[in-house]
Amino acid sequence: MRKLNKKELNWIKDNSDEFFKNLRKELLKVDTEIQLRKDELKSIATKKERIKRVSEIVKLVMERN
Repeated sequence: MRKLNKKELNWIKDNSDEFFKNLRKELLKVDTEIQLRKDELKSIATKKERIKRVSEIVKLVMERN
């Protein structure tokens, strides 16, 4: 994950309501995808493999946007 530049940080500061609204929406999408795959994740043997799969799910959600 990259660091935000000064311009981006200022935008967030100036538009905090919009930023947090969008952030909540994205997190809800990620949570929904994880919940839909709950049985799949439970069937994965190791914690490390589950974390890897959750990371893949997050990337998929982010790529859709």
